[in-house]
Amino acid sequence: MKDLSLLLRIGLFKMLCLVYFLHFVSRLLCSSVKN
Repeated sequence: MKDLSLLLRIGLFKMLCLVYFLHFVSRLLCSSVKN
């Protein structure tokens, strides 16, 4: 059970990183398109 919670936390952290990365990339693309 302890391993499961650890895995869940890691998965959540990875998902958060992915969302942040995608948000950063989309902002970068938008700024490059506007210019």
